[in-house]
Amino acid sequence: MKNTREKEGQGSLTGKLLCMTIVPLVVLTVLILLYAISRFSSAMFSEVEENLQNVAEFTLDTYDRMYPGAYSMKSGDHLTFYKGEKLLDGDYEILDQIKEETGTEITIFYQDTRILTTIEDENSTRFIGTGANFQIQKDVLDAGTSHFYDGLTVHDISYMVYYAPLYNEDQSIAGMIAVGKPTAAVMQKVYRMILPMLVIAIAAMLLAAVISIRYIRSLILVIKELQDFVSGVSHGKLSENLSENILKRRDEFGQMGHAVVNMQRALKKLVEQDVLTETANRRFGEKKLEEIWKKSEQSGMCFSVAIGDIDFFKKVNDTYGHEAGDEVLKNIAFILKKNMVSHGFVARWGGEEFLMVFAREDLDASAVVLEHALEEIRGQAVEYNEQKISVTMSFGVVEGSTDRPVNQIIKEADDRLYYVKTHGRNRVWKNEVPME
Repeated sequence: MKNTREKEGQGSLTGKLLCMTIVPLVVLTVLILLYAISRFSSAMFSEVEENLQNVAEFTLDTYDRMYPGAYSMKSGDHLTFYKGEKLLDGDYEILDQIKEETGTEITIFYQDTRILTTIEDENSTRFIGTGANFQIQKDVLDAGTSHFYDGLTVHDISYMVYYAPLYNEDQSIAGMIAVGKPTAAVMQKVYRMILPMLVIAIAAMLLAAVISIRYIRSLILVIKELQDFVSGVSHGKLSENLSENILKRRDEFGQMGHAVVNMQRALKKLVEQDVLTETANRRFGEKKLEEIWKKSEQSGMCFSVAIGDIDFFKKVNDTYGHEAGDEVLKNIAFILKKNMVSHGFVARWGGEEFLMVFAREDLDASAVVLEHALEEIRGQAVEYNEQKISVTMSFGVVEGSTDRPVNQIIKEADDRLYYVKTHGRNRVWKNEVPME
């Protein structure tokens, strides 16, 4: 009895695990197949468009070589259609031959009216004398451009049609040429090509399902870990690491792991980094400063906060242009980041302002780092459009303390920056702002 229950339990577990494997596998296979079919169909349609365009160009070239001259309508007993001196009314030798060789339907319009066509009804009557619809007139005749239409109905039959304007030697538009294929014929070819793909996909899915049973327990653990990681990323956990066991895998799960990690890095860069200067953005700078403030509260470590502003930056933009200003910003950011290595981080605070946060640095040590950065800024010039642009910066720096909230610390640094900006610029100010 015990062995029977164990076998029943094992069978039940196998069935559940099998369902857990096959259902996602089927869904994934269907999605991949749908995507592949969509891409393949799109490629086929592009190929059809290119073929129709080639037929249109060949037809026009044939008429130009055989019958030099302009397209025109001449009046007599009735209106007649000419190419140069050649009467084209009822002359289907060229069009029918091209149709036979290419399997396409060809129509020539004078302005918006069908004059010659290979399209016939069940009584072998050609559809001539009818007009193109308003949208085609607007797209081709009025705009003078070629267009491809998918699913254009002509006498209750759906066609894929390429339209191109007919130009005379003086570049005037005499009419249009339309080359098409029945949509049903194109789709039949698509279906014939897709069927082997469908059979292969189903066979591969079944084979993968059989093989996956051997590894089902480990795969479920991998899926669960990936799921947890993606969930963490979606909830803003952009600094967690994915298991090396997944990243080292040589299968789809390893690729998926790398893709998710790349997505995490891209999101982290998008959320945390200023696009222009590649420093931290203001939102992330505030977040990191809050973290340092909390660490200081817990461990008593010292920290300092500085705000720097490029002197007379508006003048740079006004004189050299905003693109030159962007180059200056990038150069300043590079210098600041380089000098802040092992000291803290830099964030673009807004416009030409930067926030520098020094972890484990007191006021004097932070001021020394800023002086070094300022000296390098003074000594460098940005080359833009064969012009050298030199700038300076002003800094206000204050030592942080958990006795004061973060916004108060930032305000004190900003007050010191304002003071130095109004009392000479091009300096690092670490002292209290004098009462005036």
